[in-house]
Amino acid sequence: MDPLAELKAVFLEECDELLGALEARLAQLRDGSNSMDDVNGAFRAIHSVKGGAGAFGIPALVELAHVFEAALDHLRAGRMSPAAAPYELFLRALDQVATLVACARQGDEMAAPADLVRELERVGLAVPDSRIGQSAAAVVAPEATLPARTGPVRITLTPHLDLFRRAIDVRHIFAGLEGMGQLRVKTRIDGLPPLNELSPQNCHLAFDLELDSEATEQQLTDVLELQLDADEFAISRRGAEMHRELPTVPTESPQTLLVPAPREQASEPQAGPPAAEPPAAFSPAKTNAAGSIRVDLQRIDRLMNLVGEIVITQSMLDQRLLSLPTATTMQIADGLQVLARQTRELQDSVMAVRAQPVKNVFQRMPRLVRELSQALGKQVRLQLVGEDTEVDKTIIEELADPLTHMIRNAMDHGIETAEERLASGKNSEGLVVLQAEQRGGRIVISVSDDGRGINRDKLLAKAKTRGLIGTAERPSPEEIDALLFHPGLSTADAVTDVSGRGVGMDVVKQNVEALGGRVLISSEPGRGTRFTMLLPLTLAVMDGMIIRSGGQRLVLPIASIRETLQSADTAVERLPGGQEFLRLRDRLSPLVRLGEVLGFGRSESEQVIVMTETDRGSQIGLWVDEIIGQQQVVVKSIENSYGSVPGTSAATILGDGLVALIIDVDAIPAICAPALSAQRSAPYFPNLQ
Repeated sequence: MDPLAELKAVFLEECDELLGALEARLAQLRDGSNSMDDVNGAFRAIHSVKGGAGAFGIPALVELAHVFEAALDHLRAGRMSPAAAPYELFLRALDQVATLVACARQGDEMAAPADLVRELERVGLAVPDSRIGQSAAAVVAPEATLPARTGPVRITLTPHLDLFRRAIDVRHIFAGLEGMGQLRVKTRIDGLPPLNELSPQNCHLAFDLELDSEATEQQLTDVLELQLDADEFAISRRGAEMHRELPTVPTESPQTLLVPAPREQASEPQAGPPAAEPPAAFSPAKTNAAGSIRVDLQRIDRLMNLVGEIVITQSMLDQRLLSLPTATTMQIADGLQVLARQTRELQDSVMAVRAQPVKNVFQRMPRLVRELSQALGKQVRLQLVGEDTEVDKTIIEELADPLTHMIRNAMDHGIETAEERLASGKNSEGLVVLQAEQRGGRIVISVSDDGRGINRDKLLAKAKTRGLIGTAERPSPEEIDALLFHPGLSTADAVTDVSGRGVGMDVVKQNVEALGGRVLISSEPGRGTRFTMLLPLTLAVMDGMIIRSGGQRLVLPIASIRETLQSADTAVERLPGGQEFLRLRDRLSPLVRLGEVLGFGRSESEQVIVMTETDRGSQIGLWVDEIIGQQQVVVKSIENSYGSVPGTSAATILGDGLVALIIDVDAIPAICAPALSAQRSAPYFPNLQ
């Protein structure tokens, strides 16, 4: 196995982050930012990709990144103004770099497109026209502050003792520098301790490098800072007299071992200034300078699964403790309380490790909006809100497609043309707002527009034409809006590259429901439409209330519960059709006998009413037999092994080892009406006790 394969995989993963940062910087510059931070940030991102690609032997990626970097250098050096930059070309180059990264990840070989390379090479050829308004000093000598390039570059490397423990191989540093010119290396061993004090875990070597390159000091620093601290290297330019002293690094294989000179030669005079003394001892402060480490997500997943098993084991111990004599259980109960607290802290810590800001997905959307604006001939502005909201990484990875579909839908069907907007008294520029926020135990992501809203008459007519709704039916506005999620149903008059086939919103619904969430629609004609995705913060563990209804133990999410009432103390009102309501603080809320709705049968001992709140803000009272207690439960999907169960979202394992269903409060209104009119003949889980 290639010893560099693991490091290469880490680099390719970092490329995704670098390219995301590059796209965000380019978007800022295109939108009018003149900040040098954005210019330098874009340059550093592609430069880092180039340096890593050279170290791991990906020539096509090096070639494209090099010309891309050179094109961006015109911005950095002041030879081109941000307003004159060819951003469409930069974005095409960005896409191609991402393609080359994907090919390298799969082990495929792909050449850099020659036409794209030529276009990037031509950037900046007409720079005199773009220098208007700049100072004379900036035009004549944009790099006047850099050291004069009078000879080879002298680089002195004096790594810390902990270099090897930081998983750094100096050969990768040399490979990155070789991509910038001819490199010669001399290894210094004057820092080696006596043999009885020598440790293979410590680095006692230093290196004198000479590089024939026209690279600037900043470019060299960027390459070295990828792996070394600032005090581990020094850069200077000197004459060519050093050229004869240093042997050339072999270039036929990046795996070639650098062999130091024999020990007796260590006392010979060294050319150039004296070497800096390496640190005398290991420095913990420098070891922790990075502040973070990269961990494989599968390891975090295994850790999360282990936390879930600990939660189940803790529930089992609590359950068995109840069967022991009281005197025996006192000390054990105290220990279990400590275990419960520590388990919660462990769970919160693991979830925090898995959490990532939605910014990683949101930053892809401005470009989508710009490209669709051009394709549709509409003026649209995207506003991002709550980009730093954190959510489980597993959910983050599944958000890109639903958000893309909803934004395309909003821009094609919702936002009007500039002429239509002006005629209706609106601003000519449409607005799409992408917002994320944490609400209770959920993450709420919405896509809203200020367009024309849903044409419900047209949508209903198409649904009746296709036989989805009877001609005599009069559905509510919410039921009409829900038709948008039906496969193949679209309000578009013609099929285009953007929409019209009725494919998209049904995919959104499927993807979101697969994550344990749901999609809501709210629309006002002439004012706009909002699509809201409600997703769990994590897919692993949740706080639940254990209840009994219809002879079955069930779990209600704590986040959905507002209060509990004794049925004997409440005034229940009944309509002629049998529907029950509870008047509470001048508000009528429907009552549902939970066991009957789920098919477990009606119980005569329903004594408790649990008031719950749905995602739409409405309240529903659930009539249950009793409340057993509150505990953390591990969420287990049942769709793959059993199938979808109406009114439930998942299942869990209780302390006695039996399964309990987790109630989906938001799905209850959709199934309660038929359940009240006719009792179900068989439960979904007849053997569940």
